Amino acid sequence: MAEEDDSFPPETQKTPKEFQFREFGQISFGATATEDFICPKSRTSLVAVANQYGLLFTGSTDGFKVLSVSSLVTAAKDEQTTTEPLVSVALRAPPSWIAVSSDNLTLAVCSSSDKGLQILFFDVRNLMNKNKPTKTPFSMFMLSKSVEHSVVDLQWNPGSEMVGHITICVSNGSFHVLSVKDTVAEVAKKSEDFNALSVCWSPKGKQMMIGKKDGSIQ
Repeated sequence: MAEEDDSFPPETQKTPKEFQFREFGQISFGATATEDFICPKSRTSLVAVANQYGLLFTGSTDGFKVLSVSSLVTAAKDEQTTTEPLVSVALRAPPSWIAVSSDNLTLAVCSSSDKGLQILFFDVRNLMNKNKPTKTPFSMFMLSKSVEHSVVDLQWNPGSEMVGHITICVSNGSFHVLSVKDTVAEVAKKSEDFNALSVCWSPKGKQMMIGKKDGSIQ
């Protein structure tokens, strides 16, 4: 990147030449009108990529969509402004967090409904399978029964030995470690007074660090 100029106003938008990455194009595949989109008040992460399958997952007001990365690139090159998703999956409540496992086989989707905060797990191969029109989660886990709670951080294990393990920090301070296979099992949990705020795995997935609300790291 270009060196920062002290006289450059920080609030002024910089030109694309001053960044390592340039905008490739703008594609619309969700809400097109401002009134159709409700910005969540909690922390969110609504975009994930499965590189192995060339898929992009993005949250929407009524669920999530699955798009082909190659189709997006082609549409951008052709200067198209819209594209159709491969699959649209409807949920009872808008998602707040979307993440793909390191082996690209499992998609985790968090959402809050009248029953509380839950995390749904989808088989990525099933989402791509045109012979299976019903796109339902193969498992789910209830993180909290309160509708006021939300996910503040979620990380899949990046290593190969514990590839199906996922860590979740909830807004009430609790911390969860789940093992996701054909079913979901909770292998570790810390209560609300643990005050978890963020989590990070080591590159091989053998250690983790948890940031807490008081600024400490454990």
